[in-house]
Amino acid sequence: MRRTIHTTVVTGAIALAVLGASPQLYAQASPPPDPLALAVDQVRSGRYSDAIATLDAAIRARPRAGETAYLLLAQVHVEMADAARGIDTLRTGLTIYPGAPALEGALGQLLFRSRYDSGEAGALLARAARMLPRDPGARHYYAQWAYL
Repeated sequence: MRRTIHTTVVTGAIALAVLGASPQLYAQASPPPDPLALAVDQVRSGRYSDAIATLDAAIRARPRAGETAYLLLAQVHVEMADAARGIDTLRTGLTIYPGAPALEGALGQLLFRSRYDSGEAGALLARAARMLPRDPGARHYYAQWAYL
């Protein structure tokens, strides 16, 4: 078994040498960075435009990249004072992940902030509060909507 592994590495190094690449490059190759982790780092450093580009590309490449990608992209749009694009992002996420409580709650919150008497916001917030009983934020926003 050792011989097979060694042969594979040597064969790969030879193939790279023939193609003009360094065998050291073959041994040191690292996987590409996770787009979500990269976007989080970009947001933390205040590079919101870069984060939007990173997340847009990740979602285009893999629409089922996870609910978190849609949540973060919507949050960045809101940080950039573009709540409408944030709402569109969450609606797109809900077409990929229908009934996702985190996406519904985030969309409900954005709709509530933009128009406090929105019936759609109330329905989304009620569903999110019901599906996420341990999330105080979901209950809080639904209670605020219901009070008004």
